[in-house]
Amino acid sequence: PAEKEAEPAKEGAKEGGDEEGEHGDEDKMLRYAHTLLVRHGSFMETVSKLKVADLIYPLSEFAQADAQVAYHLWVLVFPIVWATLQKEEQLQLAKPMIALLSKEYNVQQASKRPNVVQALLEGISLSQPQPKIPSELIKFLGKTCNAWHIALPLLESHVMLFPQEVRCSDALLELYQLLNEEDCYAGLWKRRSTISSTRVALSEMQHGKWKRAQEVLFDSIGSVRSGAVSRVSRAEMAAWENHWVRCARELNQWDQLTEFAQKTENYSLLMESQWITGDWHTLKDAILPKVQTQDMPTLLMVQGYVHLQEGHVVEGDQCVMNGIAAVLQKWWQLPELASAAHLPLLNIFQQLVELQESTRVLIELGTGQQQPQYTYSELKDILETWRLRVPNSWDPLSQWSSLLQWRNHMYNIVINAFKGFQDISPQLHQLGYKDKAWCVNKLASVARSQGMTDVCITILTTMYGYYQMEVQEAFNKIREQAMAYLEADGKAVQALNLVNTANLEYFQPMHQAEVFRLKGCIYQELGEADEAYKSFSTAVTLDKQLHDGWFSWGKFNADAYSSSTSAAHLENTVLCFLQAMSHGNADAVQKIPYIFQQLAYSENHHVVARALQKLGEAVPVKLWLPYISHMLLC
Repeated sequence: PAEKEAEPAKEGAKEGGDEEGEHGDEDKMLRYAHTLLVRHGSFMETVSKLKVADLIYPLSEFAQADAQVAYHLWVLVFPIVWATLQKEEQLQLAKPMIALLSKEYNVQQASKRPNVVQALLEGISLSQPQPKIPSELIKFLGKTCNAWHIALPLLESHVMLFPQEVRCSDALLELYQLLNEEDCYAGLWKRRSTISSTRVALSEMQHGKWKRAQEVLFDSIGSVRSGAVSRVSRAEMAAWENHWVRCARELNQWDQLTEFAQKTENYSLLMESQWITGDWHTLKDAILPKVQTQDMPTLLMVQGYVHLQEGHVVEGDQCVMNGIAAVLQKWWQLPELASAAHLPLLNIFQQLVELQESTRVLIELGTGQQQPQYTYSELKDILETWRLRVPNSWDPLSQWSSLLQWRNHMYNIVINAFKGFQDISPQLHQLGYKDKAWCVNKLASVARSQGMTDVCITILTTMYGYYQMEVQEAFNKIREQAMAYLEADGKAVQALNLVNTANLEYFQPMHQAEVFRLKGCIYQELGEADEAYKSFSTAVTLDKQLHDGWFSWGKFNADAYSSSTSAAHLENTVLCFLQAMSHGNADAVQKIPYIFQQLAYSENHHVVARALQKLGEAVPVKLWLPYISHMLLC
């Protein structure tokens, strides 16, 4: 009983202790809250006494420690301050701002990121109303101090506000051109031009129709000189000439460019045309001393070409080093994000790399003359690398030409170095011929794929310059030339003469089959159906896996069926397309909808079904999967 009585007493004591603890915790929390509020009150009282002047010193310290802070502070504060000024005060402040931006010492900041000029220009661009800065000054600062995307909106706003002011549009056009923004450049010229032919030529150039654009520009220049068209501004006339030069460069018309450059005393263009045509003596003695250009990487590169052509390896290598440094300096002046503006410099980089490799080729050739058993391993590696390192197929032909023309000069040097090796080492003797022929055929193939058939034919007939050629490259030359004749207007007879005079004895059966396929396409173009049928039949007989032959024969039968609606032609069409698909022809896959259309709606659908029963299983199943719904409907 005593223990039972003691238990309630202990429980009461615990409850009393808990209540005292709770009261103690509440007192501590109240004291803490009171202290916190007192401190916050004193803090707020101290802050309330601060002024803007108290922030200047710590902000200035941050700005001195970090250029980004200084940059963003200026860009943030300047438009706010500018908006508080009266109009008269803004006008008075504009002139000192122009004087500040015009100072020569601003150029010393050109290599800094960010720099003072960028901050000043961006602050001005965000101000309302914008102070009017001379367009030439904005253009110079934009391209010199890497303020491209700050200068462009400024100039674009000036062009919209002052459309009749020519200086603004001239400055904006130059920046577009330097940034390789071809569509923006063409759009501004279309807006500014007064003659419709200017807009037509620009549209043709945008779509890669260089020949037609050149004809339009030539007619426009001729009409102005004859007096048929008047009131054309000098700027538009100068633009016509510049566009004509670009068209001639893309069309590989270097002889015409040389003549034009001589008449206009354009030594920069004359330098480019002379090194491509290989007139090294005139280039060194009469042109390079007179060249005055800001494009230092190109000048140094051409000087390196001249030195290597004369065999001066050390001087050529020095030009390469200086050229790389000049290109890097220009690269640093461009926008940070990669864009179309970087493409010309990348092209120059590749040319300089190959110029440096050319010095190693000359050293290798010199070493081999002193050692009769030399293997020339590095030379072979470099030539093999050149085959693999080519521009994209959609890159401009001028880029391909500038790269492959120098290789063509180096191949001539290799050919001359191994002239006496025909009996000693036939492989080395054929080395230069093989790579030179490949180079010519590749350039011609790119020209043809870009729709310049005349340029392709000119390259194939004039650029190689030797009678000796490897069988494979001889076949490629005949094929490219025949296809160029076939794609050109009114030259099918010349294509037929070419393939008829080709000696097929040296070619492999697959190459012979391709020649007969081309002959069939030519006969089809000339309207000789019987001869075309025989040629296609011979082609697939020589090489049953010639998928291009099956596809061409299928198109021939499809044309014949569209004119005669013969069931035999339709069956042959489907059989040929199925054969082409079974051998991996990508173009034939696009004819699957045509096959199902004939199967579903043609009167002769039974022959289509019969052809599918014969060869349908030979076609890979994956090609039919996208057309399951069509098959169910049929």
